[in-house]
Amino acid sequence: IGEPETTEEPTPSEETETTEEPTPSEEPAPTEAPEATEETEEPSPKKKASKKVETDYTEYLEKIDALYNKLNDIYFEGKLIAASFSVDTSKRYKKHCAMRYDDVIETAEIVVPVTDNDTTLAEGLCHNMVHLYCALNGIKDTCQNGRYHNSAFHREAEARGLEVMYTSADGWAHTTATADFINKVLN
Repeated sequence: IGEPETTEEPTPSEETETTEEPTPSEEPAPTEAPEATEETEEPSPKKKASKKVETDYTEYLEKIDALYNKLNDIYFEGKLIAASFSVDTSKRYKKHCAMRYDDVIETAEIVVPVTDNDTTLAEGLCHNMVHLYCALNGIKDTCQNGRYHNSAFHREAEARGLEVMYTSADGWAHTTATADFINKVLN
């Protein structure tokens, strides 16, 4: 009985001594390094998770860029300007195309949702590319701050293999990919 008690007591003190010994040896050169290492170790799972997610988004954004170029070649004769992309991680599916411009549209930024459905992704991206095409060509395709899609959008979207449905609230805003669109883009 005496031996286990003695064994248990030195083990915590050895652990404490072991922890204290590396800290003083590291303190003379980088005093903050052990603290930073300890602090980094706690948040690192979060950072590693973030980096993993960012890596996944990087691959996802590369996929979107390739899809954008393919759609541009198929439906817009390669005439759309280069675009940058960002990912919308909200739970609600949103299609959004934002463009920055002065007198002439120079760059386009397209926000895309996170989805593993290639058809939904391609259709949503093409929807936004129709808006970009209209903006570049002086075609007024929406009103009510971009919410209501008019017949010009309807016409341009259908010319690019999208089926467009009308609602009184949003106009011709609801698009879905046709079988022809899926065959051309995803096969």
